[in-house]
Amino acid sequence: MRVKTFRGRSTSDALQQVRQSLGSEAIILNTQTLEEDGREVCEVVAAVEPNGNQGGGSGPEQPEPDRSWEAWHNEWNRFKEQLFVLLKPQMDLSRLSPRQRLAMEYLEKEGVGSELMMRLWERLRDRPDASSLAELSQLIPVKPWQPKAWPQKAHALIGPHGVGKTTSILRLALDHKQRRPSDRICLVNADGHQGKGRLLLKHYAELSDLAYREAEQPSEWGKLVGELGSFDRIFLDLPGLGGGASPKQWLGSMSEGFRGMCLHLVLSPVYSSRQLLSYTRELPMHKVSSLVWTKLDEACSYAEMLNMGYATGLPASLLTFSPSLKNSTSAARERILWQLVFKHRLPNTQQGSF
Repeated sequence: MRVKTFRGRSTSDALQQVRQSLGSEAIILNTQTLEEDGREVCEVVAAVEPNGNQGGGSGPEQPEPDRSWEAWHNEWNRFKEQLFVLLKPQMDLSRLSPRQRLAMEYLEKEGVGSELMMRLWERLRDRPDASSLAELSQLIPVKPWQPKAWPQKAHALIGPHGVGKTTSILRLALDHKQRRPSDRICLVNADGHQGKGRLLLKHYAELSDLAYREAEQPSEWGKLVGELGSFDRIFLDLPGLGGGASPKQWLGSMSEGFRGMCLHLVLSPVYSSRQLLSYTRELPMHKVSSLVWTKLDEACSYAEMLNMGYATGLPASLLTFSPSLKNSTSAARERILWQLVFKHRLPNTQQGSF
């Protein structure tokens, strides 16, 4: 987003400069009247998207987005699938101990991907004393949601519509409020398309003495950036993935003021592997810090948690396993993850604490 300040003898004079410099698509962020050398001067702060019309004319049409990367990515995925079909007969399970072989067979039955299975077999073969869980722990990162592990002030959740971003934010905010009652906490709704989520955040903010802000428009984001110093912790509900939105462009323009913002991708194992990977292509994954897994109580298998952890290299940080807000969330830990995968055992109430 391009931001520029204009000054004129009057408001109309300053706005005319905005139109001439940035075009009709410019958004007014702020206006104020100043005094310089005994004269009143009107100052206007305006912004426009980099690819927007920055002149007074109509401007050329924007070219269609390049789809070559998506086509190449799909072709590479098909190539990998065919490659692992050829390599699978070379994965001789007789080179494993009975306990290792049993774990491998179970993981394959659950739906763990060929790439991860091959990698695990390479680490176990001809090592009968090696632990399958220990080797999996080296391949699947976990970083539990705890204040010391995630000290950043601003945490934003993004993910598919309906995956549980809003309720996850409420759980995090209420838990932080219980741990540190004196901290100033702000809930931010940036998803203007979900009226139910807005009402839910606003309602609980009023009940729990939390600050509430809306930041859908650039002007609202500008005001929020100016308030960063007023809060100890900020939780942001970002627009959902899919539906023709462009999260890469949105994050690049709207979140510029949140340079220390920690972005978490919210997913659920009820989605297929192909669907989950398609969401990662919609995001600048180098900006994502962790995976938050929701709706564990609705899943019949948890193999996708392993597949996505291995494919993205991102640690699992938070697990939710109930539609309620109380006793429904657990910090992701290796022991809990392996109980989910191998025993289909959800975290209990004691495990459901951060």
